[in-house]
Amino acid sequence: MAETLVIRLCQPGSDSTEWCIVDHQGNRVGTPGTGSLGECAAQAQHRNTVVLVPGEEVALLDADIPTRKRQRILQAAPWVLEEHLAEDVERLHFAIGPRQADERIRIGVVAKTPLQTIVDQLHRAEITPDALLPDFLAVPPEPEGWSLFIDGDRVLARTGDCDGFTADQSTAPDLLEALLPDIAGESPTIVDEASDESDEPASAESRTPEGMPGRIRLIRPASENAFAQQLNKRFSAHGIEVDDRPYDGTAAAALTPDLGNTRQLDLAQGEFRVKREEDSWWWPWRPALALTAGLLLVLAVAEVVHMQQLAREARHLEQRMDEVFLAALPDAQTTRDARRRMEQRLQGLREGGAEAGFLPVMKATTEGLSGAGGGQLDSLSYRPGVLDISLRVDSRGDLDRFRDAVEASGPFSVDIRSAQSDNDHIRGRVEIRDRDQEN
Repeated sequence: MAETLVIRLCQPGSDSTEWCIVDHQGNRVGTPGTGSLGECAAQAQHRNTVVLVPGEEVALLDADIPTRKRQRILQAAPWVLEEHLAEDVERLHFAIGPRQADERIRIGVVAKTPLQTIVDQLHRAEITPDALLPDFLAVPPEPEGWSLFIDGDRVLARTGDCDGFTADQSTAPDLLEALLPDIAGESPTIVDEASDESDEPASAESRTPEGMPGRIRLIRPASENAFAQQLNKRFSAHGIEVDDRPYDGTAAAALTPDLGNTRQLDLAQGEFRVKREEDSWWWPWRPALALTAGLLLVLAVAEVVHMQQLAREARHLEQRMDEVFLAALPDAQTTRDARRRMEQRLQGLREGGAEAGFLPVMKATTEGLSGAGGGQLDSLSYRPGVLDISLRVDSRGDLDRFRDAVEASGPFSVDIRSAQSDNDHIRGRVEIRDRDQEN
């Protein structure tokens, strides 16, 4: 399966980049890299590309929109969430996430300007991202609670499948405590963490009492001890275990997008959707092209069927021609080149005096059949002076009367070669010779 290149921009607007390559299960492949976006672009060849967007730019909000059509959700989201946002909705980008248990839809909100800056950087480096993910959603999830990732002075907090925030170390503990269940039972409020004008905690949603995390996984550089101690002291009072996991190496190597998670939130939607070949001029014509292709396929199949039918008819005609040829020329051994041989035989008849030989004997044969009370001529073969025929009559007496009538009509001698009973008829083979032709 295809590998995935995970790119982390070290600073907004900076060309400094960290990257790593993971397989389809999220396992790291090879050695992580650092360098410029240009150097990183070489790693993007023939791989899917996921770019981590700084989480400080992204707010996660829930919206109650009574439709399941994505286009309508995107159209309605700005106006449904407008009262919770400090910035003009026209300057914000909205991305659809998964539907929550309460049927509300998770919406990612980010200012267009910083997102466009990132996309332009990637474009200049000739990198086309397959997905743009908030960096806190690349933190490995903790099934029993939350996951925190220390990146310099930043804390990336993942508090659910599609939930989290990014903050500095000085404010992160306060924000995390604000997410703990409200013992007083007060209703949670939606807060826009992307707005610099908001003084409230940057959280997508508060937790109900059932949402108390059983554990906080802390992924930190090996040298970062102070924050780990502070976090452990603060949350142990709430009975929450802090699972401290130091790491060595780059942040990009430790951040692994949950590639198999269908409940992720990709910011590459709407005007920031990845534009590939499907966005070329022919893409809107897909239905018409598909219909045309289907029609051409039907016509092709019909043509094949027609050709097969014609071939069967041609074989049948060839068979009938062979039967007629052998009936007309019983002395022929094969039917090879039947047309040419038939033409040669007719030409021979013409050159051999058909008027003086063939026609008189045929006239005598016709008179013989009349004298025999009818009968049916099945086949005949003529060579100069001799006519071989096969006929059917009602009785042996009719066959004798045929002979007598032919001999009486001219200088002909008739030899009955065979006479066999065939149901209610007599089938005979007769040779008629023209005595004038013999002299």
